[in-house]
Order: sequence, then C-alpha cells, then structure tokens
Amino acid sequence: MANGDLARIVHRYERMDRSVPPPIVPSLGATLGHTLDLAQQVATDELRLLQLESHDRVSDAMHRGAWLGFGALCLAIAWVAAWAAALVALEGSFSLEARLAMLAISQFALGTALIGFGRRRLAAR
Repeated sequence: MANGDLARIVHRYERMDRSVPPPIVPSLGATLGHTLDLAQQVATDELRLLQLESHDRVSDAMHRGAWLGFGALCLAIAWVAAWAAALVALEGSFSLEARLAMLAISQFALGTALIGFGRRRLAAR
C-alpha cells in the first residue's frame, strides 16, 4: 500500500461525520427480559382467544338448549291434548274409569319400552 493511499484513508476518516452514535447492542439480560415479556404477551393473547372461543361455544349450546326445551314443551302439550282428545272421542264407548285406565296402562307400557330401549343403547356403548 502506498503512502498516498494511507493518507487518503486517514483524510476520509478525519472528515467522517461522527454525530451518528454507534449502534447500541443490548445485553443478554435485557434480551432475555424482552423475550420473556413477549412470551407472556403471547400467552395472555392465547388465553383471551380461548376464553372468547369457549364463550361462543357455551352461548351456542345455551341457544340450542333453549330451542330444544321449547320444542319439548310444545310436544308435551300436544301429547296431553292428544290424550284428552282420545278420552273425549271414546266417551260413548267406555266409562270414564275405563278410559283413564287405558290411558294409564298405555303410558306405562310406552314409558317402560322407552326406558328399556335407552338402557340397551347405553349398555351398547
């Protein structure tokens, strides 16, 4: 390297703008602290997301349950009305006691059959 080249390099170095501070390299402790803060924020966001999703699922289940309950109530009212209509329709053929006995026996038989069916389905699982 010639003396002229070295002189130019030194001249450029002396003319450099030294107003820009050198970059600050964070320490290992500061970097780890920042990483842990970010991890905590991610965990908090995940928990909030899980809470929103579970709230949405619970809300949907409540709505479905309300509609099922309303439908079951309507079916129960229709069931009672159908049996009342059957009792009135059989008025001339049987006495009131016989009609009520037929109603009770048919309800008992139907309830027993449904419970037996349900128990077999549970045992099959």
